[in-house]
Amino acid sequence: MKTIDQWFAEYQRDHQDPTNQILHKICVPAIVFSTLGLLFCIPFPLVSAPGLDRVYMNWAAVSSFFLMIFYLLLVPRFAFPLLVLVLCMLGTFASWDIASPNSILPVCVGIFVLAWIGQGVGHHMEGRRPSFLKDLHFLLIGPVWVLAFLLDLS
Repeated sequence: MKTIDQWFAEYQRDHQDPTNQILHKICVPAIVFSTLGLLFCIPFPLVSAPGLDRVYMNWAAVSSFFLMIFYLLLVPRFAFPLLVLVLCMLGTFASWDIASPNSILPVCVGIFVLAWIGQGVGHHMEGRRPSFLKDLHFLLIGPVWVLAFLLDLS
């Protein structure tokens, strides 16, 4: 498996244009947020044990758990900041669901579509195809690349 530095080097080669970089630093977090929101909208009922109350979970929490394991194994120095961000997003969806349960889905669909359009514009300006078309792992590297820039952790 590649190291995070190897992933970053390859990702950086596909993102040289300053405008494309700015669009990615806006759109990648928006895509992560909206994807978790869309997953949050899919209920995942789980019966814990006979006689106990039913525990309500969702696909956003379940997928986040496995993603955190992936990130912890790939790049431990990013695991805690990523965990904090993901927990904040999940908490946002939980409180949003209580306040206005039917608004998460349409808002997240809108954010998702607009963010991918922004990504497409950035890659058109760059003149390069998105990295994830070469390797789907780049869909998981993009968020860490943005976080490394924002927190200066690279």
